[in-house]
Amino acid sequence: MTRYYALHSHVTAIEAWPALADAIHARLEPFAVNAGIPTLSIAFTAASAPTGDAEAGRGRPVYELPDGVVTYDDDRDRLTIAVGERVRAACEAGAGRARVAVCAPEPSDLYLLSHPVLSLLVMELLKRRRLFPLHAAGLALDGRGVLLAGTSGAGKSTLSVALARAGFSFLSDDTVFLEASAPGWQVRAFPDQIDLCADAVDLFPELQHTAHDALPPNWRKRQIRAESIYGAPIAWVARPHTLIFPRVAGRSRSALHRISPEEALIELAPNVLLTEPGASQEHLDALAGIASQCACFRLETGRALDEAVAIVRAAAA
Repeated sequence: MTRYYALHSHVTAIEAWPALADAIHARLEPFAVNAGIPTLSIAFTAASAPTGDAEAGRGRPVYELPDGVVTYDDDRDRLTIAVGERVRAACEAGAGRARVAVCAPEPSDLYLLSHPVLSLLVMELLKRRRLFPLHAAGLALDGRGVLLAGTSGAGKSTLSVALARAGFSFLSDDTVFLEASAPGWQVRAFPDQIDLCADAVDLFPELQHTAHDALPPNWRKRQIRAESIYGAPIAWVARPHTLIFPRVAGRSRSALHRISPEEALIELAPNVLLTEPGASQEHLDALAGIASQCACFRLETGRALDEAVAIVRAAAA
């Protein structure tokens, strides 16, 4: 089956078998459109035998996945993803298309395909159209964008829930896109589900009802939607104002420390997947622009989330 999603003016046709199509739709539902003339396409197909794709792994490694590798072939301008012996993906970003072949799909494949694999393909396709991905949660206060950047485990999702609950508008839990505009850089939303581990769920009494729901195979976290539970409006576009690198401090109190744009850029640089050189340089330039446009901080997030929210609110003001 094929569904259509308007990813910031780029209508994308995504073809997949029903179970995978539903898992993808759960992520991309805010972008869903009935139809349109697609400019981008991603096709997932089931194979009856290992693909044996001779192109898989050709080129230089640019990213690692558990049990997998992402490579880029400069000569062919082609990104490939190989996970184990059963999953092979090829993305021709310049042409606006990607395809994924999966040998004998299983329910346990749904998370891998609908999250890491899909995310890598979408990010590379949009990067070539000057929408540059940033691994960060995004929220907004009175139109001022707040970006919570960092690696997994830094506490971005927990802080995102706390901020959405406190009245911030929501852009994303994990990835936003940067786009140039006349007044400067702006942030485009990617309002995905918020992924929460069990410890994070325990911090919010209103989420306790989700703690007993059975997780699908290989699904490690629970998903919620800030707009559904907290009524947080989606801020589709925001002017970046505050860039925060949180980390879990392991103590009750939170502390905010100002850092320079240069320090912030060093933290952001790993966001650049070194594929097509021109687009990759533009991506790095976008990150530098965001770092210089924002007030940049490190946040040691304590256990008292209300205090952490108050600190972020003050920084955003």
